[in-house]
Amino acid sequence: MKTRQVLDLSAYRITWIEYRPIKGVATKKDIKKLSVMPRTNSADMYTRCLYDHFPTREKALAHLASLKGAKLTKAYECRLFTDKQFGMRRADNGYAVPFTKKQLNDATIL
Repeated sequence: MKTRQVLDLSAYRITWIEYRPIKGVATKKDIKKLSVMPRTNSADMYTRCLYDHFPTREKALAHLASLKGAKLTKAYECRLFTDKQFGMRRADNGYAVPFTKKQLNDATIL
């Protein structure tokens, strides 16, 4: 009998990536290259950023590494954060993710 591998889904293990354009808004062409979710065709209407989620931090880092050679029309700051932080976004601060100081300093530029 085959056994299935069960992922430990936790708000602290699920990792999101925020793709924040350095200037302007994410273009549709870039969104198609960056996103792993096929239904994503626009940036978040509040923050103008694109978000993707992954079951683990390692898979999110592997996805970022695969994007290093992608030819994008704009430059993007990419930050990793947890599902818990995504749930902590509030309207009174423009739905911005509450990043830690370390996360703010650990941005990857694509």
